[in-house]
Amino acid sequence: MTKKKNKNQYKKIPDGKKPSASNRKPTRKRFSSKSKILASALVIGLVIVIALCLWLPKAFSPKRSMTYLDQIQLSDLKELPQSTFEDTVQVEDMTIYGTSLVFYDRTFEPMETDGFFGRNVSLRNIKDGNTISSTFSGGADAGIDLQLLPEGVYEVYLSDGYKPKRAYTESATLEDTFVTMRDNDKVKKVQVASSPYYLDRYNIQTDKPYLYIAVTESDPLETVADVCIDPSTLAWPADEITFEDSIDGFSETQQAWALAEKIKANLESTGLKVIYSHQKVKEATYVGPESTIETGYRAQAKIFLSLSMYTQDYTRPFVLSSPFTNGRLGNEISVCLNQNGVELENISTLTQLNQGNGYDLFQPDENYNYTKLTNTAAIRESGGKVTSAGQAAGFEVNSQYSQAYGMNGVLFGFASTENAESRTYFLEHIDAIARGISEGILQYAHISTPIDLSRLSTQQAGSSQMAVQESETPVTEPAEHADPSLSAPVEEPIQEQPAIDGQ
Repeated sequence: MTKKKNKNQYKKIPDGKKPSASNRKPTRKRFSSKSKILASALVIGLVIVIALCLWLPKAFSPKRSMTYLDQIQLSDLKELPQSTFEDTVQVEDMTIYGTSLVFYDRTFEPMETDGFFGRNVSLRNIKDGNTISSTFSGGADAGIDLQLLPEGVYEVYLSDGYKPKRAYTESATLEDTFVTMRDNDKVKKVQVASSPYYLDRYNIQTDKPYLYIAVTESDPLETVADVCIDPSTLAWPADEITFEDSIDGFSETQQAWALAEKIKANLESTGLKVIYSHQKVKEATYVGPESTIETGYRAQAKIFLSLSMYTQDYTRPFVLSSPFTNGRLGNEISVCLNQNGVELENISTLTQLNQGNGYDLFQPDENYNYTKLTNTAAIRESGGKVTSAGQAAGFEVNSQYSQAYGMNGVLFGFASTENAESRTYFLEHIDAIARGISEGILQYAHISTPIDLSRLSTQQAGSSQMAVQESETPVTEPAEHADPSLSAPVEEPIQEQPAIDGQ
């Protein structure tokens, strides 16, 4: 059946005349369709913009690695963590030195008092609500002891008087993972982070980037060390201070290595990973690529133990610690040396330091005012951010470590170049000295496994014995001194140097 055509369908409208209703095109309907399409596009665009606003901050927030948080299921939580807090406090900076974590209310400056000094810090486990508390007592080694933290995810609170305040940062942060020292063949990986989306897996978004500490137990990596031993290293690439390496048959190089080998054997018998800062047959410095310092940083060592002779006319050995600490490691070594019958030179009268433990001296500027830099390169350059690594003249190449986690650096002066009695005393007590230093390190790190040389492999034991035999052979070739910072006798008591605020 043929459809009839509308006669007006193609009827021409004369010029100057308005079309009749029958000839007018359906423009209103077309305009209505366009409006709907435009409105729909605007709604879709608005939804996309809102979605992007919600998604972008989360997408560009720091991506954390897998931690213990990923093992905690929603059903494991005793109660849901809060998303907002009435009492809060902003954290501006943090340091890790040895195994100690400290937060600051301002950008860290070694010589300035921080507002968090003396405050209690509480860590609340989000899984069970249990709380661990400690106090920031001034030194970089006297904060939260990461070695002691059990596995868990912790909210951070800082007390203002008796009121704990939830700690947060200005923006989302994710710090480098820190690995604790080995204990019972295990380590703990510690990650400090802040983000509003940290608890996103529980559908919790907080109103601020609150601080969390995640502690995850793990198997140790072979490339990560616990202790770096530094036997008798040159302080500069070209050291003008020289002396005969063999003094009356006593070789600093060989005796330093003999002591190092004994300490290494003791510590490795407990399961610790111990490395040397340099090879025995190769000269090494504290400056630049492939330096002793880089060896320690690269291996993420927590302790840097330097062994050196000294030029002061002392009859007994001593320990030197960083003045930016409370001297905890040096104090533990001092106690354990005394317990092993080793006498120490009393180089400080500060009550917080045990006998035989003293603080490194500060460098003066051209106006004889003390700076924030200390003399001993082994201590200063190994401490990262805390000790201003890479900021001393001639050591600028180490500035790559100026913001790094610091190794707890101590120097053990084992004998004097000027005093024959000190050298005799060392030779007679080398085994007790090695054991005392080793036990002090274990006490500092709360390592539960005792020293037992029978645990060492045949290869390790053989290496240790070989080092002892080598140390008994005098060497007469000249060598440069280990550390010019110890070249001048101490004429003034160490405790008379300017005290650091908060210590």
